[in-house]
Amino acid sequence: MAMSRPDGVAFEVDSDFHSPEGDLGGQPAETLGSDGGQEEMYIPVKVLGRGAFGEAILYRKTEDNSLLVWKEVDLTRLSEKERQESQTEIEILSMLDHPNIVSYYNHFLDGSTLLIEMEYANGGNLYEKIVHQDDLFPEEVS
Repeated sequence: MAMSRPDGVAFEVDSDFHSPEGDLGGQPAETLGSDGGQEEMYIPVKVLGRGAFGEAILYRKTEDNSLLVWKEVDLTRLSEKERQESQTEIEILSMLDHPNIVSYYNHFLDGSTLLIEMEYANGGNLYEKIVHQDDLFPEEVS
């Protein structure tokens, strides 16, 4: 199936990598032809971080001006065990629904790159939050 990455690069989806639903889960941004279909456009804002296997990039969705993150993982740099752990990460993220956990939206493959679409948490990381916290964090009881 032909798809388009947030940066506009077209690619074919690899169906060998399965989501918890058994397909590629959700509807990634598609670039549709002149048949009247809607086209979602993304504008890269900045690289949020880089790791040994890929990077996290902040994008702005032009449709509603919202921000989201695409975690891009180079699968060629992963062992078979690490590939399985990537699949497990997607399965776990797709099951979680909590205000204190970054939301998972979607994932798909671009050749050997796994792209995971996630909520943008603009409050920084946990380490920074702890370092700058003067008092104990308040505990909410439900």
